[in-house]
Amino acid sequence: MNDDARLRRTDFVNRCERIGRVLRGVDPEIQGATLANVMSLWLAGYFMPDASGGIDRALTDELRTEILDEFIKLLRSLIPLSEQELLEKIAEEKKDG
Repeated sequence: MNDDARLRRTDFVNRCERIGRVLRGVDPEIQGATLANVMSLWLAGYFMPDASGGIDRALTDELRTEILDEFIKLLRSLIPLSEQELLEKIAEEKKDG
């Protein structure tokens, strides 16, 4: 891993930890709504302009569908890793106390 990749990974891990701290202990429905809102803002940033400077709705909808499909694939691939991490934390907490 080169220095740039190492810095990006460190930045990624730090941001994930900060978001986790913000959401820790919050009602799951509020967590979900918060994440959904952040994701909608992220996805809204992807659009295809039309010739007049507006948004080409058909191309934008197609682009966002592709991005969201890829995001869902990534999300599903991370669930087993996150589940294992949670189970390890639970086991460690039981062991400690």
